Amino acid sequence: MLIVPVKLRNLTANPNNPRKSYKKDSIIELAQTIKENGLLQPICAKKIKGNKREAIYGSRRYHAMMHLVEIEAEGWTLDTEVQTIIAESLTEQQAKTMALVENEQREDMHPVDQADAYADLAKSGMELADIAAKAGKSEMTVRRRLAVASLCAPIKQALRKGEITLSVAEAMTIGTVAQQKEVLALVQRRSWMTADQVRDHLTEDRACVADAIFPIEQYKGRIASDLFQTETTSYFDDAEQFLTLQKQAVTEKAEAFRQDGATFVEIFEDWHFPSSLYATSKAKRTGVVIHLTPNGKVEIHEGLRRIEQVAKSVSRAIKEDNARVRPEYADPVKRYINAHKTAAVQAAILASPRTARTLAIVGMMATRENMNVSLTRSAGIGFFNENADTTSASYQMIEQQARGFAQLLGAEADAIEHNGSAIEWLLSHHNEAAIYDRCKPLTDAELEALHLFLTTLTFGAESMTALDGDPNSLFNRVANDLGVNMVECWRPDSYFLAKRNRPQLEAIMKEAGMNGVMPQAKKSEIVAIAAARFAAGEAEETRNWLPGAMQFPATGPDVREPYRNDDDDQDGEDEGEGDDFDHDDAEAYAEAAE
Repeated sequence: MLIVPVKLRNLTANPNNPRKSYKKDSIIELAQTIKENGLLQPICAKKIKGNKREAIYGSRRYHAMMHLVEIEAEGWTLDTEVQTIIAESLTEQQAKTMALVENEQREDMHPVDQADAYADLAKSGMELADIAAKAGKSEMTVRRRLAVASLCAPIKQALRKGEITLSVAEAMTIGTVAQQKEVLALVQRRSWMTADQVRDHLTEDRACVADAIFPIEQYKGRIASDLFQTETTSYFDDAEQFLTLQKQAVTEKAEAFRQDGATFVEIFEDWHFPSSLYATSKAKRTGVVIHLTPNGKVEIHEGLRRIEQVAKSVSRAIKEDNARVRPEYADPVKRYINAHKTAAVQAAILASPRTARTLAIVGMMATRENMNVSLTRSAGIGFFNENADTTSASYQMIEQQARGFAQLLGAEADAIEHNGSAIEWLLSHHNEAAIYDRCKPLTDAELEALHLFLTTLTFGAESMTALDGDPNSLFNRVANDLGVNMVECWRPDSYFLAKRNRPQLEAIMKEAGMNGVMPQAKKSEIVAIAAARFAAGEAEETRNWLPGAMQFPATGPDVREPYRNDDDDQDGEDEGEGDDFDHDDAEAYAEAAE
């Protein structure tokens, strides 16, 4: 290598430099140092054509000197000569490696620049261990940066702009491109969302690879690895395929136990294992119970005997009963259902000021935890702001009214957008004196409308993860009094349909009067077809299809039993006591409505 003077006009920056982001203040500080002390460390460049030289490393120094030219610092023009190391006969990979090593030893590179640089070297054939050695990093650090390199472009851009943190971006590597974009929209609306919350959101419906009892090579879908936990964890993207393989493996294990001479082998597919039916035994030949939960976890209980007092018929009856009450909907779907029902009921309340006033009285008199004078938000109201892939016409109407009230109170557009929605702005914590001042200019009619609107936002399904089957609950009574019909407020969308397994999807399409699908069609294709047909609503059966969970009261195997106080049957004891201080919400509603 030779060191020769090269004019700045003949130098160009390295277009393949791994450092893509430069801190302006840092470049200005470096320029000042070079101006005062000269260029102490030469730039390394290669010949390209004629007198032109392209920097291999030293791009920060190059940009600093060009800044001096730009500000017309004394002695600095495009004809200023700078000492330059001329590298000859370098391969492209060698040049990239030199640039990476130089950058790693200088000012910290942006994580995205690091990630892309490592990925570039990996694509050119360099082994992970070699990249780590050249960069002076651990292999795990390089592996984690390679995971960041796999993120889609919008995520990388958001990370560069500082819209998301590195830990949040790392958590997003578990998801597919579509999931990454969905979570990015969610994080941008909820700027406080943590990496753990992102990780929980992406793994909520996914099975852990560690739970599989079948050979992993049998699974043909995508496996996502979370490299950013204390212990690396991997997840199956295709839950349906995982459950199919898991059940097949359970059947095979059961047959193997029978072949080995087990006195009995039973498979329980339920959330709970009925341990009261069995006891451990030291006998030579014992039985086995394989417990397969609905989410695919497997526990094998060996060395068992049936308790003699419990006949086989009882055991069979319990299993049949378990099969009948197996949950139809997972918690995320229950939250979805209750959010849509809440929005529909709230929209109906806003059209009925008398009902809103009645509920305001209920909130003051009753003991309902999620509705009180201090404006505790309904659990369902934030669902649509947190889930970009589903919406509700009722919610959009409520959001439109919320925006009007927020503007009436002087909310700036930026403040509303920062909170993600006008509803969230109204429900966020405000200084009480400031709100008092904002309310003083309002007319009596505006104050009453705002009061009733805020009251409405507190009302909704009492629990987001339970389906309310009690016809006498306040939620169901209000919905029925207002004539809320979910057929008019909701159509099955991709979010709901994607949470159903293939047999459930086929049953839904049949009930809704849709033609069958080809056996070879993928689940994603069935979801897309069904969602499009429900949205179009061409056939009457399609327009009127409604699952029992969407009714008031809800019906189906997941329905919560109506609350019953065990003291109610104690011969009327204490009847009437405390009536002036403890009102049931439904009773208070009935009294106030009269």
